[in-house]
Amino acid sequence: MADKITRIVVSPTKFGIGSLQWAIGIATRHYRQLQCTGDIVLLCPRKDLKGSFLESAIGTKPLAGLLKGQTVIVNNCTLRLETPRTIQKHLAAKSIVVVFAHDSFINSVDALRSARLIIAAPEFEAEISNWIARWEPIIEAAGYNDPA
Repeated sequence: MADKITRIVVSPTKFGIGSLQWAIGIATRHYRQLQCTGDIVLLCPRKDLKGSFLESAIGTKPLAGLLKGQTVIVNNCTLRLETPRTIQKHLAAKSIVVVFAHDSFINSVDALRSARLIIAAPEFEAEISNWIARWEPIIEAAGYNDPA
């Protein structure tokens, strides 16, 4: 039987730098609580992220490392950047933050049997409405509580 998956949506009421920082903070907190091992995977639709909200959220230097295929440390956890094309190489990922999530993109993440924590950070909540209806994830409103 597969491990229970904790699913969380970072409400995109004010999508941007704050909601991505919030998603990463929630990921690191839950990662520790669930006693996950390995890297937290930031799953993005593509890797052309220079000048993006993600760069502003984690910084230019960490993003540069991620774009080179390196892991970086944020909140005392290691992050790795993947795309739908490269995630299949890492089927053992336990903790995944889906950035710019939409239904078909996040459904492919649910197919990863090893995942214990999936955090969706959509630009617009309507983009993952089917996934929300199916899984009834925890909804976290960015900026209202300290996630760390």
